[in-house]
Amino acid sequence: MKLVMNVDWSSGPLSSSLHAFISLILTLAQEISYVCKPLGGESLGFDINFIPGLESFIKDQIHANIGPIMYAPNVFPIEVAKMLSGSAVDQAIGVLAITLHGAQGLKNPDKFSGTPDPYVVVSFNNGVPLAQTKTVKENASPKWNETKYVIVTSFNDIATLQVFDYNEYRKDKELGTATFPLERVQEITEHENESLEVMSNGKARGAIAADFRFFPVLEGRDLGDGKKEAPPESNTGIARFTVEQAKDLDGTKSLIGQLSPYAVLLLNNKEIHVTKKLKRTNNPIWDNGSTEILITDRKTAKLGLVIKDDRDLAADPILGTYQVKLDDMLRLMEKGQEWYNLAGAKTGRVKMTLQWKPVALSGVGAAGSGGYVTPIGVMRIHFKNARDLRNVETLGKSDPYGRVLLSGVEKGRTVTFQNNLNPDWDEVVYVPVHSVREKLLLEVMDQESVGSDRTLGSLELVTADYIKEAESGEFLVHDTKKPQAGTLRVHGKGSPKGTLNFTASFYPCLNVADPEDEDEAEATSKKSTERGRLSLDSEKSSKSDNSLAKQLAEGEKEQEETTEEKKLPKIRLTPEELIKYESGLIIFKILDTELTHSNVHVEVVMDDMAFPSYSSSLIRTKRAKLDEIGDCFVRELDFSKITLRIREKGEKIDEKKVDTVAKLSGNTLDTLKQCLVSFSTNSLKTHTDHLRTTQQS
Repeated sequence: MKLVMNVDWSSGPLSSSLHAFISLILTLAQEISYVCKPLGGESLGFDINFIPGLESFIKDQIHANIGPIMYAPNVFPIEVAKMLSGSAVDQAIGVLAITLHGAQGLKNPDKFSGTPDPYVVVSFNNGVPLAQTKTVKENASPKWNETKYVIVTSFNDIATLQVFDYNEYRKDKELGTATFPLERVQEITEHENESLEVMSNGKARGAIAADFRFFPVLEGRDLGDGKKEAPPESNTGIARFTVEQAKDLDGTKSLIGQLSPYAVLLLNNKEIHVTKKLKRTNNPIWDNGSTEILITDRKTAKLGLVIKDDRDLAADPILGTYQVKLDDMLRLMEKGQEWYNLAGAKTGRVKMTLQWKPVALSGVGAAGSGGYVTPIGVMRIHFKNARDLRNVETLGKSDPYGRVLLSGVEKGRTVTFQNNLNPDWDEVVYVPVHSVREKLLLEVMDQESVGSDRTLGSLELVTADYIKEAESGEFLVHDTKKPQAGTLRVHGKGSPKGTLNFTASFYPCLNVADPEDEDEAEATSKKSTERGRLSLDSEKSSKSDNSLAKQLAEGEKEQEETTEEKKLPKIRLTPEELIKYESGLIIFKILDTELTHSNVHVEVVMDDMAFPSYSSSLIRTKRAKLDEIGDCFVRELDFSKITLRIREKGEKIDEKKVDTVAKLSGNTLDTLKQCLVSFSTNSLKTHTDHLRTTQQS
């Protein structure tokens, strides 16, 4: 056996990191020792390897499977960096969206089989099926036009697209396989119009047209000293749901007092994972109790657990249940809750954990809201001035501006004062916030005409200091506007230099009912699950058990850990009543675009602001479906102006020179009235570019 260690070293002026993996190569076939005793165990069983030829056959099969993985010259990579960091190697790093447009010239290896009825099965490394398209009847050049979402755990995997010919009477025949290495999305996350050759036995059997987009797990900004800030709030993401063990299960349900328990994990009453069935124990510990699932609507997701006793001949009786909202379980996890008392049982408790990894799905007609979370209110930050700022210029002085970041994303900024270490901005920035756990970063930057802007220092603002709840659950206004003076540190370290003078306030949003949410609540619930790493709309998802759903709901009423949360009554407003409010948030959705330019951004600019309230992801084609949601704050509705503009691709937005391709401005009130009735199609001046948008308050 030989171990080959590849080490990649990268360093910069402020930090250094070591990335390593070990390549495992077996230079010789290994001798494998085993026994086969299928009957009678140790006392009565016999080793069936005594059957002539069977032992050599089994060993040949073992070597045939291990060889392509780690026998020389093949290499089995072990990701040491992940192991040393304490993160599990098999944990999700993101979601891959595969849009299967269609195929061309599919050939059936059997000349007498006629025109195929093709469908595609998506997997990694020809492993467990993760998603499947519909079947197109009698068509060698089918059009599927379906998007499948699969959870990615390693860039070393290969996405395999197996094409099958459906047959009603015999086993479906594989026509061939197309592959896409995931290492390609590690640096460039979008690959459009890929033509992948379908191969079978070394021969081309057609081609598949597909798009690949990778959405990484969102992480908080690195604060140094091994610490990270909280990741951004997102309504979509990956949940790792784990049942570790159970204790004191009700043994009276077994004639011998000893159970053979196993656990079934559910999401919205649909089975997503089943653990091993353990024998003769009332205190089981499962080593395979984890599953990762893609959640497309966190607000409606409910996790369930059913403990059953394995019976060989009779139906498996239920030993206990537990059901909890995903958001509630995350709150219980924050309080240190690990053990939960089973409902519908005399005795028994279970240890469960939940990890949440936010992922912002957007730009591919993704299910859900693309990760958008409705704000609970807005923070009002008044940048008054700064004094005695750090000078980072060799000639002259710094050119400072102030900005607000939420989870590392810029949410607003002031204008730039040129050649000034004591700027008087006197500007107000409104930032929508989504929970009391969020933190804002107030940062002063030095604007650069060439290269990236440089930080002059920052300070942290904890929203929990300003957001308070009444006993009714209603958020309270915090508008004392107490003057504050914060010292600025670069990346939170080193000696302070400079002072930022500001005020901070919080204004909650009214709990206004959204008619669309109420109408689609049931439909959304059905679409919010993935089986393991399965696609959202996989045809192989488990059937819902109505009786089990009823039992879970009844058991939920007995649970001690979860209490019915106080819910504010929804305020139902007509469009006429809504527009009487002078200030608030407009939440809008950009549906699709028809443009004369590619590689552009769509932006929304309010009033006389120099910088946009919303900027879309890069639109690479002239016609695109976005389905992106954003928001903007309106100070005075009667006098407000809203501008839609198309800006050429660029890393930085210059307040003096914006590369605007086209724009359209109008009264916010008139635009809101129009969009409250239905979606609108807007033609932007200067060029014949069209946007189809919907807006709502």
